[in-house]
Amino acid sequence: MLCTNRDQGSDTGVITALLHLLDGLNATSMDDNHIGILVIGTATNPHILDAALRRPGRISYDITLSSPDKTERVAILSKMLQRVENNILEEDVGLIASRTPGYVGGDLHNVMLEAVMLSEGRLLTLHDLENAVAVIKPMALRNSTAVDHKIPLTDVYGYKALKSKLQESLNLSLSYGHIFEDCGLSPPTRYLIFGPPGCGKSSLIMALSTEFHMSVIRIKRSTVLGKYFGESEQNLTKLFAQAQESSPCIIHFENFEGLAGKTKADDGSSDVEGRIINHLKVQLDGIFRSSGIFIFAETNRPDLLDKDVIRPGRFHEYYFMDLPESEDRLSILQQNLSDVSFSYDLSFPYLAEKTSGFTVAEVLQLCSELEQQIKELGEAEFLSITNVEEVLDSLSPSTSKKMLQKLAKFSDIYYTAQGNK
Repeated sequence: MLCTNRDQGSDTGVITALLHLLDGLNATSMDDNHIGILVIGTATNPHILDAALRRPGRISYDITLSSPDKTERVAILSKMLQRVENNILEEDVGLIASRTPGYVGGDLHNVMLEAVMLSEGRLLTLHDLENAVAVIKPMALRNSTAVDHKIPLTDVYGYKALKSKLQESLNLSLSYGHIFEDCGLSPPTRYLIFGPPGCGKSSLIMALSTEFHMSVIRIKRSTVLGKYFGESEQNLTKLFAQAQESSPCIIHFENFEGLAGKTKADDGSSDVEGRIINHLKVQLDGIFRSSGIFIFAETNRPDLLDKDVIRPGRFHEYYFMDLPESEDRLSILQQNLSDVSFSYDLSFPYLAEKTSGFTVAEVLQLCSELEQQIKELGEAEFLSITNVEEVLDSLSPSTSKKMLQKLAKFSDIYYTAQGNK
């Protein structure tokens, strides 16, 4: 806070005075009166420091203290547990360490304090530590766009094949990423998911983070754009730096076309958009050297994306999350209307057929409306085709044929090329 960039309105007098003092100290460093003076500055966000302060000659060394890896977290937790009565096994310590990526020593200390409070004086258990981890957020993510919402993968309706492919891909990268790197290859870590709105793209990404115990840093246009020159690029750099400190983690680009859309020459904001896109490409290319960071970009309008940003190499895999098929709609209906009694002429396959062209959100809305109908009819009544038709009259598919054609065209170019169709 003392030496932030002067271009962003910080106190220029303080920074100028400090620069003069540092230059004066260097000029008289051989004077006996200045021998033994060591200048140390600490910063949580070094990228916001004034550039003049960090030029060669003023600051001799940049030393980065990264967050501890799993082995180091095991050592820290084991040391702390020696001071507390517990029945936690050695393999349990490893389990907690695997679920705390990005946690520094202070974070783990807070986890231990929370666990002791939850134990209420009895022996500390693995369950106490797991509950404490769920409460304590790592310092690197407390003031970020990271989200804590946990969604079990079973709560993402349908898309069995898609979920299986993504699970396999993430497990491959997490378990055997070192083998890829030894061969000079980058494991699959960057995914573009596209499809109509309301099909559960964001929910799927959150469920995968829950499945693999990873934090999620959500990025959208509003979290990146800044009002000062270069601020947008700095914001993007900061978000990627947070991901590196918290790996393994997921960077989730929400509505990716808002950040990486095509620019127009006659657009007054094209300069800003162009600089963001160029910086985004630099950051994506840099992920090659960052293990444990997964990029998930999701969009309803892939046709609006800058083709250079999404080219193969920057993204490894492309997945089309299309409208749910009949089998998926049937599964959603059965799970959400299991307690509803049907009349003899009504069945789940009939409802699945009637919801052709619906998104997942629209099928869930139908279920909600039908449950409301049965409440109004009373417990003794059965849901009939007449009731269903009344609800369907007020609901209609929102995904236009034109949008589906654009998605299908994009799928033919990218999705099929990956051999996923």
